[in-house]
Amino acid sequence: EARRDRWSITGDFIWLKVSASSQPTPNSYIGVRQEQILGTLTLGYEIYGNDRTSIDLLAGGVVNALDADLELFTPRLPVTVRGRTGSEEWVDPFVGLRVRHQLTDRWSLWARGDYGGFGVSSDEYWQAIAGVAYRITESTSLALAYRIVSVDYQKGQFIYDTEMSGPNVGLVISF
Repeated sequence: EARRDRWSITGDFIWLKVSASSQPTPNSYIGVRQEQILGTLTLGYEIYGNDRTSIDLLAGGVVNALDADLELFTPRLPVTVRGRTGSEEWVDPFVGLRVRHQLTDRWSLWARGDYGGFGVSSDEYWQAIAGVAYRITESTSLALAYRIVSVDYQKGQFIYDTEMSGPNVGLVISF
């Protein structure tokens, strides 16, 4: 995050890799691998601020890059897919709100919500994240949070309608 007066610019990066495989019967196999990168660039404007609490209006864009592989073999059904691979990249605009509250000199709470897509690329994109941060130095903090990201994207035969959630650990560097 870079901040000057009431304005801020924030970058955020998520790398996700998921894979699973199974052999439900002796002669069948299913395997799935997905790798995804989500990167956001956000412009913020502080609409409220005092010594302990600030509220920012946000606007920005999120880049999604997704690679997926599918392998499926079932001898009892007329289905065989080997090495089906696909990739998609798209950009979605969003608006949002961020609230930060300083508990002590070192500890703070924060929450952020974004909503977007608007049919530009995705029909809908949203995320919600809340966490706690501990300031290590004047410009560096360690953050623990819980995040939910939802994407509803379709292009031709490619459909990606998913919700991902889980804990996050982050290093926050402020300039």
